[in-house]
Amino acid sequence: MRTSIVTFGILAAVAFGSRAAFAQTQTTAEADPGVRLTRLIDRAEVRVSRPEIEPGAARRIHAHNDL
Repeated sequence: MRTSIVTFGILAAVAFGSRAAFAQTQTTAEADPGVRLTRLIDRAEVRVSRPEIEPGAARRIHAHNDL
């Protein structure tokens, strides 16, 4: 149930929210050259990032073990 609510919230924010409404911050992942993350939503219950990956760049493998 919680996953459904979070998924709905993300879809609603992306579908109906304007880009100006998001708290956007950009961070450069130093461990991943050529990868830039833009944080779209950063809250305790959900975090949404948009990665921009340059040609030839790779993002390291990561896991979310808190489920």
